[in-house]
Amino acid sequence: MTDDRRPIAIDERIQSWIALGADPAGARWHGALAATLDHLAPYLVRGRLVTAAELGRADAECFARLTEALDLPPGCKGVFLPPPLAGALSPPPRGEALRRAPAGVSRLVLLVHRRQPQRLVVGEAAAVASSGVDLFEKGCRVVARDAADGGSLAAGLSELAWRHLDPGGGGSRAERERYTEWWLVRCVAAGRTDLPLHAELSYIHRPREAGLTPVAAVFKLAAAVLPEVLDPAARGAGEDPEALAADIESRLVALLDLLRRGGVVDFAAVTGDEAETFKAAFARTVRRVCARLEG
Repeated sequence: MTDDRRPIAIDERIQSWIALGADPAGARWHGALAATLDHLAPYLVRGRLVTAAELGRADAECFARLTEALDLPPGCKGVFLPPPLAGALSPPPRGEALRRAPAGVSRLVLLVHRRQPQRLVVGEAAAVASSGVDLFEKGCRVVARDAADGGSLAAGLSELAWRHLDPGGGGSRAERERYTEWWLVRCVAAGRTDLPLHAELSYIHRPREAGLTPVAAVFKLAAAVLPEVLDPAARGAGEDPEALAADIESRLVALLDLLRRGGVVDFAAVTGDEAETFKAAFARTVRRVCARLEG
């Protein structure tokens, strides 16, 4: 099933789920959450969690923790709704038990996959009350799990997303590449490389399977990630080209050191002709990133 398929109206979906035996309250709650995702569709990004509003300090910290720890399938899209937005969504009175926290303090995470449009993973967290994750399918809550049952909320969301939204795993080659690159963006922000990852999909962990040499994989990844992790103030607007190149070179060294310290790449094994290839690739990557930022 692809994103090009004609969307079905929410009311039509809800009625079809009820006709198939779904509890009306559950079907309407699933429908309301699905309608929210439909409304936000232009802002969603495959493989990532985004937020739909400006966040206060506490919500921003919660979003940052989730972004760091979430390991989403490449074709999965997610949105974080802080209390003002989450509070605007309420199940019907008969479905109050579907809500895990009071509307005023509830934070919702909604996940959907292009291959499973009639499934929805919902995470709910709050400063008070318990948090947990649920899986809805065709208007029915088929999995309900307290966060305490499976560790953190992020771990529960990731586990349900991989198990039920994309059980085959993987996506297209381009999606797998973006999956690898988003993992490293999160690692740079966290300052470590032990964040959750399905290594079999990562071209930096399995370069040969992606048709790359280890050196080519390193610099392909660096060229993709560096422009994204640079502070906007350091992106080269009006900066002297030589100063920009020196800055990019310094940041590339730091990125490579992060990969080395995390044991992702064994640079000590790069010797002989491969060492010369490494030096050339380093210089070429600095030029590519500079050109991209200057352009």
